[in-house]
Amino acid sequence: EHVAILKEIMVTGQPRAVEDVCAEPTWICFPPTAWIRSWLGIPILNWGRVVGLFSLDSATPGFYNSEHGKMLVPFAQQAAIAFENAQLYQRIHAQAAELSIRVSQLDTLYHAGRSITSTLELDEILNRFAEQMTAIADATSAIICTYDPAANTGTVGAAYARPNALCRESLPPKGYQIKFDAPDLRQTLTMKRSLLLTADELRIAFPDADTHIHTAIVIPLVGKKQIVGFVLVGDSRPDYKHDPGNLWMCEMLANQAAIALEQAALFANIHQLEQIKSKMIRMASHDLRTPLTHVQGGVEMLEMQLKSVLTPRQRDYFRMVQEATGQMEQIITDILSLERIEAVHRLPEPIVWYKLIENIAQGAAEELKRKGLSLDVECPTDLPLLQGDPVQFRQAITNLLNNAIKYTSEGGQITIRAYLKNYRNAPNIWIEVEDNGIGIPLEQQANLFQPFYRAERSATEHISGTGLGLSVVKAAIEYHNGHVYVDSEPGRGSLFGFRIPL
Repeated sequence: EHVAILKEIMVTGQPRAVEDVCAEPTWICFPPTAWIRSWLGIPILNWGRVVGLFSLDSATPGFYNSEHGKMLVPFAQQAAIAFENAQLYQRIHAQAAELSIRVSQLDTLYHAGRSITSTLELDEILNRFAEQMTAIADATSAIICTYDPAANTGTVGAAYARPNALCRESLPPKGYQIKFDAPDLRQTLTMKRSLLLTADELRIAFPDADTHIHTAIVIPLVGKKQIVGFVLVGDSRPDYKHDPGNLWMCEMLANQAAIALEQAALFANIHQLEQIKSKMIRMASHDLRTPLTHVQGGVEMLEMQLKSVLTPRQRDYFRMVQEATGQMEQIITDILSLERIEAVHRLPEPIVWYKLIENIAQGAAEELKRKGLSLDVECPTDLPLLQGDPVQFRQAITNLLNNAIKYTSEGGQITIRAYLKNYRNAPNIWIEVEDNGIGIPLEQQANLFQPFYRAERSATEHISGTGLGLSVVKAAIEYHNGHVYVDSEPGRGSLFGFRIPL
């Protein structure tokens, strides 16, 4: 700005030649350049803006003139292109480096989030969260607190410190209460934003904080409706400063953890409700079964004592009472079967299909004979073994067979078949029970596996049933990640089956 001739080139964007500097009134001579007698300046233009300058010097008066400037303009244009390319390369290189860092951060965040959200156990979530937050923040410790808005306190759920951290020995124990009374903390509660604390600010906000901590970040865990907890990320290194570039990652991980904590709390509530439901079912079933047993025993004893004097109509009354109590007993049995499938988790055993099906067929032999039905079993002995609950599979196949017996007329045919077949390129075991009974209309088939549902057919009004047998089948098979299905047509019979992935 002190050299008028350079300012002229910057403003006009045109070359400027000084044939003899001694004759140029705007030339300012400096001691280091006193030897110059002729000078040429060519601007380097990038999109009309001067970004540089070629300066050519000569000790010979009259060495440069305006024609030299015109000759060197193309060279300056090439230099401008090279300059622009260099700037573009630098920008791309910087962006690539920034992108690489961001990808690395996102990858770290992804794996940290997966570690936290891969479980529904609250303690496990908190412990993993504390460790992952320490790593992502590049800090030395992290304390995770659940938050009680009514008491305005946090309860330590987990704490983690690196093995060599000075604060490792003084981490607060699980269950330790932390007050959130400081003004800065109240602002964090109101704004739901992270708060960076120096050592002095940390002592004011948390008087009981470890004296080894020199800087900390308080990050709220914001759920769907309210704050569900806090993270206190601390560092015991005296000269350490939290990297703002890591803060957004900490906040993103905190958001994932807040969701995981809410899901874990919901899971715990559901699990508690399931336990209450199972207990109520067992208690109610016991309370029902005891008086029902007394009723059944009393009716049988009374019938035996009065057998010789009963009229046909009275015998029908006794039969109706016995059938009704039998149905009630079956309902209780089916309800308990459903509850056991949901509540009991047995160790899986290898299922030998042909033995299981043969035992079921033998158990039904008397009923088949009584109704004049024939049963074929098609099950290869080399069918692959499957790890599962044999009690549940026995119950499922037995229920399907009992249904077929119940709804197949005298002289009918029933087939149990088992085979191996791929489903979506994966091997599955298929078990089917087929009969040539009365069949089921298509519009009623969708609800067959629902509890207490019975297809409405005039031909079956006289057949007793609880409507729970097929729902027990469905529960048992879905427990093993399988699928149930039905294929039926009135007058043609029915095929009920299920498939289980190996």
